Amino acid sequence: MKHVILAIRMGWDEEKEVITFDADQFTKEEAMAQFEEYIGRKDGIYPYTAYQYNGTKYYKIQYIGKVADNKVPRNEKEIQYYLLKKPLKALLRDNC
Repeated sequence: MKHVILAIRMGWDEEKEVITFDADQFTKEEAMAQFEEYIGRKDGIYPYTAYQYNGTKYYKIQYIGKVADNKVPRNEKEIQYYLLKKPLKALLRDNC
């Protein structure tokens, strides 16, 4: 199992990256704590909160969930599919 996190890089392109952590080695909280929070300043004036992991800066991180190794989404489209499918599975399980 893997903890899956969607991270959006700093910059105009808003490049999205899927980052995973082995669930056998990290709890959800430990995986999220790998992203160091820091306060930056836009134009030297306006403060903002961002995150850094392995030297790369991200302006947003989102925990997607704990996913089986063979089902880990590789890109944003697969993450959207996973998130749309997840509530439907729970709804069916609870109502059948």
